[in-house]
Amino acid sequence: MLFGQKDMVFLAKTGSSKGVALIIVLWIVVILSAIALEFSYSMRIETDLTGNFINGQKAYFGARAGIERAVKEILRSQRAVTVLKDTEKEPLWHLMGKPNHFTMDDTEITVTIEPENARININSLSKESLKEILLGVGLTEERANSVIDCFFDWQDGDNLHRMMGAEKDYYQKLDPPYQPANSNIEVLEELLMIKGIDKRLFYGDKALPTLADFISEKEDEETEFHIREGLSSIFTIFSVYGNRRSKIGLNSAPRAVLMSLPLMDEEAAQAIIDARKQEPITTIADLVNLIGLPLYKGIEKYITLRDGIHRYYTITSTAFSGGERVSHSIMTVVDILPRMPRMPRMPRRNKKDTPFSFIRWEDCKI
Repeated sequence: MLFGQKDMVFLAKTGSSKGVALIIVLWIVVILSAIALEFSYSMRIETDLTGNFINGQKAYFGARAGIERAVKEILRSQRAVTVLKDTEKEPLWHLMGKPNHFTMDDTEITVTIEPENARININSLSKESLKEILLGVGLTEERANSVIDCFFDWQDGDNLHRMMGAEKDYYQKLDPPYQPANSNIEVLEELLMIKGIDKRLFYGDKALPTLADFISEKEDEETEFHIREGLSSIFTIFSVYGNRRSKIGLNSAPRAVLMSLPLMDEEAAQAIIDARKQEPITTIADLVNLIGLPLYKGIEKYITLRDGIHRYYTITSTAFSGGERVSHSIMTVVDILPRMPRMPRMPRRNKKDTPFSFIRWEDCKI
């Protein structure tokens, strides 16, 4: 049976309609697939952001927990020293700069505790002591003399230049300009604002910049010498050098601090460093056997061997969460108030009163 002309036209129209419909369906499938992929990608991003936020919060509160735990351990250590024994079964933490580790849920926390009396108070130094320290860290005599003059010009209340110093006219020419403090150093990073003290001298060759990197925008000066130890690890504003109540902790003092002690030489300083790596020096007899009686007599009024009784501590707590993908670090200086003996008829201390206070606090997401 032959098709007529009308039948042929009908078949052509039907085939064309089916082809168009197929193309439309394919485009719809492509568009829906793209929308589904975009939705899936967006959901993955949202899930990752939510996970990072949760891990960030865990890391932050983990670092806070590390600070609180460190304060507790300091107080527990002082109680153990006071009563000559520790009644608790858990071992005491290291308080001389060695890292302490613990876990809270799935958050890894590392805490270091250092007594501030391991460092020298920058505001109580003589010119001679400061020069000895600067030479000890690796400065040339000329550079050391320049830093000393600039340092004391920064502190004094006049505008008179020392021979190699700098006063208001120098700092006003910088970009941005600022004025010298004309007073004691209030924050250790303030040293970065003084002419001649760059980041390399402040942190040392082995250390990395921290929050203080945002304080000073001065470019580091070109130097050709090796900085053995940065000023930030030597100086503090919280201890009093030579004060009977705040002596230098021999078991944690940096080499440059040891070298600043009267009669101290390289051999004796290295012997102390090597000995305390094995175990803390706890008795006068051990120290005398190590460095000799004449040297001990020269430094005894400046040092202490007691690890548990100090007032100011620097605590650094770093928490890692989410498989170390997110971390948070907090650095604080805590003032542990002296424990006063309570007489039998004295009123008990108010429970709201805390035996410590935080006098510096810096936290940052790493």
